Amino acid sequence: MLDPCTVIRHRRDMQTLIPQSQAFTLLGMSGVGKTTLALKLPRERWFHYSGDYRIGTRYLGEAIQDDLYLAAMRQPELATLLKSDSIYIRSNISMDNLAPLSQWIGTLGRSDQGGHGRAEFARRQSLHEQAEIAALLDVGYFMDRASTVYGYDHFLVDAGGSLIEVVDLDNPAQDPVLQHLTRRTQLVYIEAPDAHVERLIERTIAYTHMGAEGSPWIGMSPFVDTQHMFQNMGDGTYNHSGLLAIRAAVASGVNMTYKLLFNDAVALTGGQSHDGGLTPWAMTQQLAGEGVARIVVVADDPDKYARNTPWAKGVTIRPREEMEAVQLELREVEGVTILLYDQVCAAEKRRRRKRGKMDDPPKRLHINSAVCEGCGDCGVKSNCVAIKPIETPLGRKREIDQSVCNKDYSCLKGFCPSFVAVSGEEANQAAIKPAQTGPRPSLPEASLPAPEPAMWEGEYNM
Repeated sequence: MLDPCTVIRHRRDMQTLIPQSQAFTLLGMSGVGKTTLALKLPRERWFHYSGDYRIGTRYLGEAIQDDLYLAAMRQPELATLLKSDSIYIRSNISMDNLAPLSQWIGTLGRSDQGGHGRAEFARRQSLHEQAEIAALLDVGYFMDRASTVYGYDHFLVDAGGSLIEVVDLDNPAQDPVLQHLTRRTQLVYIEAPDAHVERLIERTIAYTHMGAEGSPWIGMSPFVDTQHMFQNMGDGTYNHSGLLAIRAAVASGVNMTYKLLFNDAVALTGGQSHDGGLTPWAMTQQLAGEGVARIVVVADDPDKYARNTPWAKGVTIRPREEMEAVQLELREVEGVTILLYDQVCAAEKRRRRKRGKMDDPPKRLHINSAVCEGCGDCGVKSNCVAIKPIETPLGRKREIDQSVCNKDYSCLKGFCPSFVAVSGEEANQAAIKPAQTGPRPSLPEASLPAPEPAMWEGEYNM
């Protein structure tokens, strides 16, 4: 026998192993080509044992058949014929067509859309795991049959891609499946090329379209050890279609927290106001109606709300300094929870102040570079983009970019004596205006010619 496990990087490499061993177990990730390789070997010399085929015929065959009959019994015409034994339905599973097995395992989702509930899906996964273990422990029995009954010299085990889920890799010496396979066969791992690995990774990336944020977690959650997930969503997306994703998450029973940002502007399309007059309290009423487990509102100024603000029942309001603590609390709550962060968009706040539509506090902060020691604590405490580094003869210090300062003064929470407050004076807009990055382009003096109108006959469609 060879080493406990041999790695091959191309299917042709298998030929170099044939003289050295007569029984192999092919290992590798899903789609790497285990079954394809097995089917290409000479059938007159090789006995092909497919673990998935054994599962679908011997261990889960009756369950698959029952599912087919159950689906047929929902049709009155077929039900009558089945009860009278006038017709029969059977699975046509084969080595290279395992669709009946994968169809029986199914997917997590609503039953009216072909999915299984969490309990039923978990039950089928458990049955498949037991069947896979049993099928792999049958390898020795089939090896003996292949040799004594059919006279095969070479035996190939096509192990399923989920083998890693049913064996104990941390304690292989005590795992019955690994001990059985290594005692009777040579383990051969097919190493996937980089392109194949990248394709598989792309299939698992949880990106989705606008309005379905968080929905990938509904399908992922039963298969990973992570018990909870956070999902960001803006108020514009929420108002457009994001509420449907939250509704789906609640219906599926997953554990996750939606972090909803209410910044009072549809930033995606230029800072417009919300259609329908969306407000944070209206959102809490909607979300409570959908059945979320808990709602916490985090705000830059919790005292800005009137006492009679119509929040949903059970809503709590916390300052933004407790943002991290709120996330840790919601992470432990079962079901779907909501963290609604309420603060006006920084860019929109500056725009409104310039237009006189929002109060502009008559105070600005400056950093005295002679006192600043460049520790950066002001930036850590405020997480503000207006805090920028500046190089001085005494090293790197900090300064406040007045052109992007939002005047929330959170940088003052840093442990630093270098801040200077200037009050009661209007800002010199020319002084805080960002410097030009280059010369302005010159426009042609002559007016552009009017475009010629397009002419067409009949219908025109984009």
